[in-house]
Amino acid sequence: MYLTFSAIHLIKLFFSGYKRADSHPMREAPGMNESIGPFFNCKEAADFCGYSHSYFEKMVNRFKIKRYGPSKNRFARADLEAFMASPERYATGAAQKTRRPITLEV
Repeated sequence: MYLTFSAIHLIKLFFSGYKRADSHPMREAPGMNESIGPFFNCKEAADFCGYSHSYFEKMVNRFKIKRYGPSKNRFARADLEAFMASPERYATGAAQKTRRPITLEV
């Protein structure tokens, strides 16, 4: 059986786009192999940051620290370290309120 050049070229094109059966699209997604863990629950994250559990919950709501997991009850160590280094980066409108001077006329 003789294969023409065009038939060989088509076969090469077909197999060049072939992926192995065990490859999964989620494993090859960009950024998937970048580790952001370990993860802490709320109490462990509060201890890591040096806050009480209740105050840490207030800080999370005030500064909108990213939560992970299906129940959104986990915090990444990298995010907590970034928050402790520069909390103003995480500040929302409620956390950025500044006082304005009041002018009084006497």
